[in-house]
Amino acid sequence: MVSNIERKYSNHFSGSPKYNIPNMNRDSLMDILSRYYDKYEKGIRRCEMLELLLKTNKKIGESIEGSNEKITSNVLKKCKKSGCYLFIRRFEEIEKEIEKVYKEEYITKVK
Repeated sequence: MVSNIERKYSNHFSGSPKYNIPNMNRDSLMDILSRYYDKYEKGIRRCEMLELLLKTNKKIGESIEGSNEKITSNVLKKCKKSGCYLFIRRFEEIEKEIEKVYKEEYITKVK
């Protein structure tokens, strides 16, 4: 799953442990996914996790359009070009965004 995201958004991955927005390193993404998967291992399959990440990416992109967030034009340009908005957020914020989308997409649909 990490490989899929890494290939899809390759220009957003950094080898450095200290990366700048809108980039991420592989280990940080693996940490996010691992913690989230451990939390919901009975409620979500790995294939759904990839779908959840892509939906979260789309939701972040939609929320940024027309917002007053302080995002540099270079960052926004890079995100628009690649379609990757997921890493425009910090580590903890990405987890919160995934949680929101999970609740909207999976919890409410099950009820």
